[in-house]
Amino acid sequence: KQIKKHQAAILTIVGSEEHGCVYASGIDSRIICVRQLNGQEFVVSSQCRGQSHDIYSLCLLGSDVLLSGGITTDLCYYPLNNGNFTGEYTNRPSLPAKQLVVTDASQHLMLVNQYSRFELWRKSESQLDLLVSFQVFAPVTELAFRLGRYLAYSNDLQTTVVSIDQETFELVKHLNLPPALFLHFSEKHKLLLVTTDFAVVEINLKKKTSEERFRIDEVKLPSNFQLFEQTTLLVASKI
Repeated sequence: KQIKKHQAAILTIVGSEEHGCVYASGIDSRIICVRQLNGQEFVVSSQCRGQSHDIYSLCLLGSDVLLSGGITTDLCYYPLNNGNFTGEYTNRPSLPAKQLVVTDASQHLMLVNQYSRFELWRKSESQLDLLVSFQVFAPVTELAFRLGRYLAYSNDLQTTVVSIDQETFELVKHLNLPPALFLHFSEKHKLLLVTTDFAVVEINLKKKTSEERFRIDEVKLPSNFQLFEQTTLLVASKI
């Protein structure tokens, strides 16, 4: 059966196993919730339009909050009731950035990159609670978040690693490192960092030691690879 509710291309779909439904959206920015009734007919049980332009990504935070993001670079979250939209939604505007949001579903945490400010949110019941907000001195270009315990972010000046107190959610500066093109937590206490001179460095946050693993410019890759593709591929191959 075809369900024709969208007026333009669908770009993203995410399913909720708990509620037995699927959310779909795209260029017309309308999000529809489709579910099966009595194991037979598929119907649109609810819909909502919280953003003005193309939605490129949908993400469930737990089972009661749906997040959407797209071309306008703002983040929108929708409280859900048994998987259906309630008609309410909240927009979190942001200036353009490479990574607008990272989530930790196991602890219901969401870190929002507001370009020169970070916000750490936690899902509580059917709403999001702001835990902490802090300023940074230069626009963030790269970001990594690990199990609600460590946050690493980089700008043109340096890479900063902070630890997060699990009870008070206060941030404690852990390390200052060189500016990074790419950041990734490979293990619980290990951070992979690609420096601006193409060195892949592994940082042990517990011991506060560093070790250069290899250099990207010493590895032969096809000439049509872009820098970001090189970085992602090579770091992934070493994890």
